[in-house]
Amino acid sequence: MRRAAGSPGTIPRRVLQWQRVPTGADPALTGGDAAETHMSPDPAFLFPGQESYLPGVWRYLRGGSPAADEAIRTVEAVAAGHGCPPVIPLLVNRERTDGGPPGWEQRQLAVLAASLALAGYLGSVHRVAPGAVCGHGSGGFAALAAAGVLSVHDAAAALCERIAVLRSQRLLPGGMLALEASRERVEALLDDVGEPEVVRAGRDTARRFVVSGPLFALSRVRRAAEEAGVAGARLPVPYAFHHPALAPVAERLRERLRGLDARPSRCPVYSAVELRFLRPGRDDLADWLAADLIAPLSWYSVPGALRDTGIGSFVACGPGDTLARWIGQDDPGARCAAPLPGPATPLEVAAALAP
Repeated sequence: MRRAAGSPGTIPRRVLQWQRVPTGADPALTGGDAAETHMSPDPAFLFPGQESYLPGVWRYLRGGSPAADEAIRTVEAVAAGHGCPPVIPLLVNRERTDGGPPGWEQRQLAVLAASLALAGYLGSVHRVAPGAVCGHGSGGFAALAAAGVLSVHDAAAALCERIAVLRSQRLLPGGMLALEASRERVEALLDDVGEPEVVRAGRDTARRFVVSGPLFALSRVRRAAEEAGVAGARLPVPYAFHHPALAPVAERLRERLRGLDARPSRCPVYSAVELRFLRPGRDDLADWLAADLIAPLSWYSVPGALRDTGIGSFVACGPGDTLARWIGQDDPGARCAAPLPGPATPLEVAAALAP
């Protein structure tokens, strides 16, 4: 991943092959003048999950783009209407003023707001639209909004429904653990530990695997990993996501999301869970979003699947550079951009993703 000269921490994207944004695009992502905005279809926009939360990222976008501000205010209003904690304080303040860490509900909504604000900023300021989108975990809600399948309002409301369903269930304390090693070594470690309730929940890179399960079982896996010299780190999540034990939660979420107003997609939407592209008019969005709770996630498959469609570069469309960094680890020559934190000028954007 190459950094362009300019503002510290900024990595932008390409400004080529302009195309007119379809009439009817969400004003919260286009600044309200979608029919007259020209944007690039080239990069894939990759949307992170709650683990990518960074405090105070709105300071990089606020006032620079009405589309960015509108996306954040829309998510804030929807969250308030669903009884969720305020989101804007997490995006404005670099540190919490009450001394406590933000809850997982706030982190998910803050990342959604920041991600869609960045998508709006790239579209309205830099005239760049996604050629394809994919979300990691709860980033799938932002991906659907960026592709125009859901409005920003409906994407935020759907995420609030997921939060409400998880809150309402009596779930055993669970979590997720990332292991850094070869596939063979991780498989051998899990076989040796013999915890049937710990499942293979995902693969992010060639050497990063994620397992999910009850906390007591995960602690055994973590101890075994330390003894074997395998790096392991708990993810900041309160549940065992991508685990069959969440099947009742997934079913209830499906029921709550039935009837989502799906709109025509402006670009392909890839799922790292389904390992395929959304089929407009054929796939039920309730099933599409609920599957993320119980099925394993293969981020490792995403770059190749998107390249097969002609995608030549990638934008981590959210806080931090994690998704871009993972792609760069497996493909050091990949053209990746991670604009947040740090605003990007058009020249910096073009330099970062130039061939």
